[in-house]
Amino acid sequence: KYYNSKEFTSLLLSFNNKKIIFFIGDEMGLPIEIKSNSNLLLSLSPLTFPHEIARLILIEQIYRASSITKNSPYHR
Repeated sequence: KYYNSKEFTSLLLSFNNKKIIFFIGDEMGLPIEIKSNSNLLLSLSPLTFPHEIARLILIEQIYRASSITKNSPYHR
């Protein structure tokens, strides 16, 4: 599923401080065992990125969500 930054912020807030674990799949995606036991499958983009870039994008989006929550101008 795809989310924009504000939707992603709402998603993170909906977990109410529960533990969130992110898995980044390889070029073949995630194993079916992980997919079938997941509450949500999130896509960062329809494009394919190296793991290092995908991690960076995810970290930036988490930071952006934090800034949206704090009404910081960063996310604009």
